[in-house]
Amino acid sequence: MDPDGTIRYFLAILTDLSERERLLEALRHTEQIRLVGQLAGGLLHEIRNPLIGIGSLADHMGQSRELPETLRRQASLITREARRIDELLESHLSQLRPRSFDLSEISLDELIRDAQSLLSETFKKRQVTVRITHAGEVPPVEGARGPLQQVFLNLAMNALDAMSSGGGSLEIHLSREDRPAGEGVSVCLKDTGPGISPALLKRINEPFFTHGKAKGVGLGLTICRDIVDRHRGHLLIDSPGEGGVRATVWLPLRQEQESP
Repeated sequence: MDPDGTIRYFLAILTDLSERERLLEALRHTEQIRLVGQLAGGLLHEIRNPLIGIGSLADHMGQSRELPETLRRQASLITREARRIDELLESHLSQLRPRSFDLSEISLDELIRDAQSLLSETFKKRQVTVRITHAGEVPPVEGARGPLQQVFLNLAMNALDAMSSGGGSLEIHLSREDRPAGEGVSVCLKDTGPGISPALLKRINEPFFTHGKAKGVGLGLTICRDIVDRHRGHLLIDSPGEGGVRATVWLPLRQEQESP
Protein backbone atom coordinates (compact mmCIF):
# COMPACT_ATOMS: atom_id res chain seq x y z
CA MET A 1 0.00 0.00 0.00
CA ASP A 2 1.29 3.44 -0.95
CA PRO A 3 1.56 6.28 1.61
CA ASP A 4 -1.58 7.83 0.14
CA GLY A 5 -3.52 4.63 0.84
CA THR A 6 -3.61 3.33 -2.73
CA ILE A 7 -3.48 -0.45 -3.00
CA ARG A 8 -1.26 -1.39 -5.91
CA TYR A 9 -0.52 -5.06 -5.34
CA PHE A 10 -2.32 -8.13 -4.02
CA LEU A 11 -0.84 -11.35 -2.70
CA ALA A 12 -3.05 -14.37 -3.19
CA ILE A 13 -2.23 -17.89 -2.00
CA LEU A 14 -4.28 -20.65 -3.65
CA THR A 15 -4.45 -24.13 -2.19
CA ASP A 16 -5.86 -27.08 -4.13
CA LEU A 17 -8.22 -28.88 -1.73
CA SER A 18 -9.52 -31.43 -4.23
CA GLU A 19 -7.31 -34.24 -2.89
CA ARG A 20 -8.38 -33.50 0.67
CA GLU A 21 -12.05 -33.54 -0.37
CA ARG A 22 -11.52 -36.84 -2.19
CA LEU A 23 -9.98 -38.39 0.93
CA LEU A 24 -12.80 -37.05 3.11
CA GLU A 25 -15.40 -38.51 0.72
CA ALA A 26 -13.61 -41.89 0.81
CA LEU A 27 -13.60 -41.73 4.62
CA ARG A 28 -17.31 -40.92 4.72
CA HIS A 29 -18.06 -43.82 2.38
CA THR A 30 -16.02 -46.23 4.51
CA GLU A 31 -17.95 -45.11 7.58
CA GLN A 32 -21.27 -45.65 5.78
CA ILE A 33 -20.23 -49.18 4.80
CA ARG A 34 -19.24 -49.90 8.39
CA LEU A 35 -22.59 -48.63 9.72
CA VAL A 36 -24.53 -50.69 7.18
CA GLY A 37 -22.59 -53.79 8.21
CA GLN A 38 -23.24 -53.12 11.88
CA LEU A 39 -26.95 -52.57 11.24
CA ALA A 40 -27.30 -55.75 9.17
CA GLY A 41 -25.28 -57.79 11.65
CA GLY A 42 -27.34 -56.52 14.57
CA LEU A 43 -30.62 -57.35 12.84
CA LEU A 44 -29.48 -60.86 11.91
CA HIS A 45 -28.28 -61.48 15.45
CA GLU A 46 -31.58 -60.30 16.97
CA ILE A 47 -33.57 -62.49 14.57
CA ARG A 48 -31.54 -65.57 15.49
CA ASN A 49 -32.19 -65.25 19.24
CA PRO A 50 -35.98 -65.82 19.18
CA LEU A 51 -35.58 -68.25 16.29
CA ILE A 52 -33.47 -70.55 18.48
CA GLY A 53 -36.20 -70.49 21.13
CA ILE A 54 -38.91 -71.27 18.57
CA GLY A 55 -36.87 -74.15 17.16
CA SER A 56 -36.18 -75.61 20.61
CA LEU A 57 -39.84 -75.42 21.64
CA ALA A 58 -40.98 -76.99 18.36
CA ASP A 59 -38.41 -79.78 18.77
CA HIS A 60 -39.72 -80.50 22.28
CA MET A 61 -43.32 -80.58 20.99
CA GLY A 62 -42.35 -82.88 18.14
CA GLN A 63 -41.00 -85.45 20.62
CA SER A 64 -43.95 -85.22 23.00
CA ARG A 65 -46.08 -88.39 23.08
CA GLU A 66 -48.97 -86.44 24.58
CA LEU A 67 -49.69 -84.63 21.30
CA PRO A 68 -51.50 -86.13 18.28
CA GLU A 69 -49.29 -87.43 15.46
CA THR A 70 -50.46 -84.65 13.11
CA LEU A 71 -49.33 -81.91 15.51
CA ARG A 72 -46.01 -83.65 16.13
CA ARG A 73 -45.30 -83.79 12.38
CA GLN A 74 -46.12 -80.09 12.07
CA ALA A 75 -43.87 -79.30 15.03
CA SER A 76 -41.04 -81.27 13.40
CA LEU A 77 -41.56 -79.27 10.22
CA ILE A 78 -41.23 -76.03 12.22
CA THR A 79 -38.02 -77.39 13.76
CA ARG A 80 -36.51 -78.16 10.34
CA GLU A 81 -37.51 -74.77 8.94
CA ALA A 82 -36.12 -72.95 11.99
CA ARG A 83 -32.83 -74.84 11.53
CA ARG A 84 -32.75 -73.95 7.83
CA ILE A 85 -33.35 -70.26 8.51
CA ASP A 86 -30.68 -70.29 11.23
CA GLU A 87 -28.16 -71.73 8.75
CA LEU A 88 -29.15 -69.07 6.23
CA LEU A 89 -28.67 -66.29 8.78
CA GLU A 90 -25.30 -67.73 9.75
CA SER A 91 -24.31 -67.72 6.09
CA HIS A 92 -25.24 -64.02 5.81
CA LEU A 93 -23.40 -63.19 9.02
CA SER A 94 -20.28 -64.88 7.65
CA GLN A 95 -20.55 -62.69 4.55
CA LEU A 96 -20.42 -59.59 6.76
CA ARG A 97 -17.16 -60.69 8.34
CA PRO A 98 -14.15 -59.27 6.48
CA ARG A 99 -12.61 -61.86 4.16
CA SER A 100 -9.82 -61.74 1.65
CA PHE A 101 -10.68 -62.13 -2.02
CA ASP A 102 -9.78 -65.23 -4.00
CA LEU A 103 -7.69 -63.50 -6.67
CA SER A 104 -7.03 -64.76 -10.19
CA GLU A 105 -6.19 -63.34 -13.62
CA ILE A 106 -9.39 -62.06 -15.24
CA SER A 107 -10.28 -60.91 -18.73
CA LEU A 108 -12.65 -57.98 -18.19
CA ASP A 109 -13.88 -58.34 -21.77
CA GLU A 110 -14.94 -61.93 -21.01
CA LEU A 111 -16.48 -60.82 -17.71
CA ILE A 112 -18.50 -58.09 -19.44
CA ARG A 113 -19.72 -60.49 -22.13
CA ASP A 114 -20.77 -63.00 -19.47
CA ALA A 115 -22.82 -60.27 -17.78
CA GLN A 116 -24.33 -59.37 -21.17
CA SER A 117 -25.34 -63.00 -21.72
CA LEU A 118 -26.97 -63.22 -18.29
CA LEU A 119 -29.06 -60.12 -19.03
CA SER A 120 -29.63 -60.79 -22.75
CA GLU A 121 -33.34 -61.60 -22.41
CA THR A 122 -33.91 -58.50 -20.30
CA PHE A 123 -32.10 -56.36 -22.88
CA LYS A 124 -34.37 -57.76 -25.60
CA LYS A 125 -37.50 -57.24 -23.54
CA ARG A 126 -36.57 -53.61 -22.80
CA GLN A 127 -35.46 -53.06 -26.43
CA VAL A 128 -32.01 -52.00 -25.31
CA THR A 129 -29.03 -52.60 -27.59
CA VAL A 130 -25.57 -53.23 -26.17
CA ARG A 131 -22.31 -52.34 -27.90
CA ILE A 132 -18.92 -53.36 -26.49
CA THR A 133 -15.84 -51.58 -27.84
CA HIS A 134 -12.11 -51.56 -27.08
CA ALA A 135 -9.30 -49.05 -27.38
CA GLY A 136 -6.46 -51.29 -28.48
CA GLU A 137 -5.38 -54.36 -26.54
CA VAL A 138 -6.89 -54.63 -23.05
CA PRO A 139 -4.71 -56.66 -20.65
CA PRO A 140 -6.18 -58.93 -17.97
CA VAL A 141 -6.41 -57.74 -14.38
CA GLU A 142 -5.89 -59.53 -11.09
CA GLY A 143 -9.12 -59.70 -9.12
CA ALA A 144 -11.98 -61.72 -7.65
CA ARG A 145 -14.19 -62.87 -10.50
CA GLY A 146 -17.47 -63.29 -8.60
CA PRO A 147 -17.49 -59.90 -6.84
CA LEU A 148 -16.33 -58.06 -9.98
CA GLN A 149 -19.06 -59.71 -12.03
CA GLN A 150 -21.53 -58.53 -9.39
CA VAL A 151 -20.27 -54.97 -9.94
CA PHE A 152 -20.81 -55.01 -13.72
CA LEU A 153 -24.14 -56.81 -13.45
CA ASN A 154 -25.37 -54.20 -11.01
CA LEU A 155 -24.20 -51.30 -13.17
CA ALA A 156 -25.82 -52.84 -16.26
CA MET A 157 -29.08 -53.39 -14.38
CA ASN A 158 -29.01 -49.77 -13.21
CA ALA A 159 -28.66 -48.72 -16.85
CA LEU A 160 -31.62 -50.93 -17.78
CA ASP A 161 -33.75 -49.37 -15.05
CA ALA A 162 -32.80 -45.90 -16.29
CA MET A 163 -34.08 -46.79 -19.79
CA SER A 164 -37.25 -48.55 -18.63
CA SER A 165 -39.49 -46.12 -20.57
CA GLY A 166 -38.79 -48.14 -23.71
CA GLY A 167 -35.69 -48.62 -25.82
CA GLY A 168 -32.20 -47.23 -25.65
CA SER A 169 -28.59 -48.26 -25.91
CA LEU A 170 -25.80 -49.18 -23.55
CA GLU A 171 -22.24 -48.45 -24.67
CA ILE A 172 -19.48 -50.34 -22.85
CA HIS A 173 -15.93 -49.23 -23.62
CA LEU A 174 -12.78 -50.95 -22.33
CA SER A 175 -9.34 -49.37 -22.48
CA ARG A 176 -5.88 -49.58 -20.98
CA GLU A 177 -5.46 -46.61 -18.66
CA ASP A 178 -2.46 -45.95 -16.47
CA ARG A 179 -2.92 -43.62 -13.51
CA PRO A 180 -0.67 -42.35 -10.73
CA ALA A 181 -1.93 -45.31 -8.68
CA GLY A 182 -0.44 -47.68 -11.27
CA GLU A 183 -1.17 -49.55 -14.49
CA GLY A 184 -4.79 -50.44 -14.99
CA VAL A 185 -7.87 -50.94 -17.12
CA SER A 186 -10.88 -48.64 -17.39
CA VAL A 187 -14.42 -49.85 -18.17
CA CYS A 188 -16.98 -47.18 -19.03
CA LEU A 189 -20.72 -47.93 -19.21
CA LYS A 190 -22.84 -45.17 -20.78
CA ASP A 191 -26.64 -45.39 -21.14
CA THR A 192 -29.12 -43.20 -23.02
CA GLY A 193 -31.51 -42.66 -20.14
CA PRO A 194 -32.66 -39.27 -18.83
CA GLY A 195 -29.60 -38.81 -16.63
CA ILE A 196 -29.34 -37.71 -13.00
CA SER A 197 -29.46 -34.18 -11.65
CA PRO A 198 -26.37 -32.77 -9.86
CA ALA A 199 -28.31 -32.69 -6.58
CA LEU A 200 -29.10 -36.41 -6.76
CA LEU A 201 -25.57 -37.27 -7.94
CA LYS A 202 -24.26 -35.97 -4.61
CA ARG A 203 -26.38 -38.59 -2.83
CA ILE A 204 -25.80 -41.47 -5.25
CA ASN A 205 -23.35 -43.25 -2.92
CA GLU A 206 -25.49 -43.01 0.20
CA PRO A 207 -26.67 -46.41 1.50
CA PHE A 208 -30.44 -46.97 1.10
CA PHE A 209 -30.76 -44.10 -1.40
CA THR A 210 -32.69 -45.08 -4.53
CA HIS A 211 -33.51 -43.06 -7.64
CA GLY A 212 -36.33 -43.92 -10.02
CA LYS A 213 -36.79 -47.49 -8.76
CA ALA A 214 -40.05 -48.96 -7.53
CA LYS A 215 -38.12 -51.80 -5.88
CA GLY A 216 -34.72 -52.14 -4.30
CA VAL A 217 -33.18 -51.15 -0.98
CA GLY A 218 -30.56 -48.77 -2.34
CA LEU A 219 -27.45 -50.80 -1.47
CA GLY A 220 -26.36 -51.80 -4.98
CA LEU A 221 -23.91 -48.97 -5.64
CA THR A 222 -22.71 -49.02 -2.04
CA ILE A 223 -21.75 -52.69 -2.41
CA CYS A 224 -20.22 -52.05 -5.86
CA ARG A 225 -18.05 -49.22 -4.56
CA ASP A 226 -16.92 -51.36 -1.63
CA ILE A 227 -15.89 -54.18 -3.99
CA VAL A 228 -14.02 -51.79 -6.30
CA ASP A 229 -12.34 -50.06 -3.34
CA ARG A 230 -11.18 -53.43 -1.99
CA HIS A 231 -9.60 -54.05 -5.40
CA ARG A 232 -7.79 -50.70 -4.95
CA GLY A 233 -9.74 -49.32 -7.87
CA HIS A 234 -12.07 -46.39 -8.44
CA LEU A 235 -15.78 -46.11 -9.32
CA LEU A 236 -17.08 -42.82 -10.72
CA ILE A 237 -20.72 -42.09 -11.55
CA ASP A 238 -21.51 -38.95 -13.53
CA SER A 239 -24.21 -37.61 -15.83
CA PRO A 240 -22.83 -35.81 -18.92
CA GLY A 241 -24.61 -32.75 -20.27
CA GLU A 242 -25.87 -34.65 -23.32
CA GLY A 243 -27.92 -36.95 -21.07
CA GLY A 244 -27.62 -40.45 -19.72
CA VAL A 245 -25.49 -41.78 -16.90
CA ARG A 246 -21.86 -42.81 -17.22
CA ALA A 247 -20.29 -45.30 -14.80
CA THR A 248 -16.51 -45.67 -14.99
CA VAL A 249 -14.69 -48.48 -13.21
CA TRP A 250 -10.90 -48.36 -13.06
CA LEU A 251 -9.00 -51.42 -11.80
CA PRO A 252 -5.24 -51.90 -11.37
CA LEU A 253 -3.56 -54.70 -13.26
CA ARG A 254 -2.06 -56.20 -10.11
CA GLN A 255 -3.19 -56.45 -6.49
CA GLU A 256 -1.04 -56.21 -3.42
CA GLN A 257 -1.42 -59.11 -1.02
CA GLU A 258 -4.52 -58.41 1.08
CA SER A 259 -4.52 -59.55 4.68
CA PRO A 260 -7.69 -61.29 5.83
